[in-house]
Amino acid sequence: MITVLVPTFNCVDRIGRTIASFGGRDDVQIVFSDNASTDGTHELLLEFARTRSGVQVHRMAANAGRIGNWNRCLELAELAGARAVLFLMAGDALSDGFKQPDGLAAPSARDVFVFAPIEIATSAGVTVARRAGNAASLRHSADVLDTLFRRGIPFLGPLQANVLKTADGRFPRFREDVDGYYADQYMLVEFLKRGCDVIALDRPLTRFSQDLARTHGSKSLATRVAGDLRFVADAYLGVKGAPPSTARRGWWAVLNWLRYSRGALRGYA
Repeated sequence: MITVLVPTFNCVDRIGRTIASFGGRDDVQIVFSDNASTDGTHELLLEFARTRSGVQVHRMAANAGRIGNWNRCLELAELAGARAVLFLMAGDALSDGFKQPDGLAAPSARDVFVFAPIEIATSAGVTVARRAGNAASLRHSADVLDTLFRRGIPFLGPLQANVLKTADGRFPRFREDVDGYYADQYMLVEFLKRGCDVIALDRPLTRFSQDLARTHGSKSLATRVAGDLRFVADAYLGVKGAPPSTARRGWWAVLNWLRYSRGALRGYA
């Protein structure tokens, strides 16, 4: 069963969309981690938890920052014994056709990474964009990393489009020393580097909030380029099959990114 992790902070105006998408379904566990909200978000979550089983609501004593709260979600998932997790941010929602991906239910001796298409929707739930998921031919993490970096594509999709399943119940953590937009990308790459099986879906699992999708696009061109180049060069280090020296690995990735820069410069939202 997937455990849905929902970090929150002062989002009483949009968390309702997320809550509504859970409906009466009993095929997911839900864990909220509230980052010391002051606008009534925590109280709303407690009210929701009283209406159904399988919901946990935790509150931080003090604001730990966005990445700190994301890591708290992973800690709570581990404490709850979760093996498969999916993040939703406030305003995001499970898709209308959400169902557990085949291959997740059975016990596995290896980690599993689930890719799904990206669906972007308005606050009213109207889909405004859908981006195809990764090719179904991707079956192992090495295939994904090779595609990602040798082709210079610096984006694994939003965190909310991917499911991570661990064999040992331990999840990698988000880095707090990088821009928040890239924190999830670094974590996803680290998960892939551990070696895992890959499930590529042809249907979305979630609806990604258009407001959040605009975040990266609103950054300046220089900021996006600098962040992308740093991510590609940094994350590529140590990837199996890369050129032998550390310096060459980074530059190889940067050069490949430049080959695909026209598409990357347009942003992802």
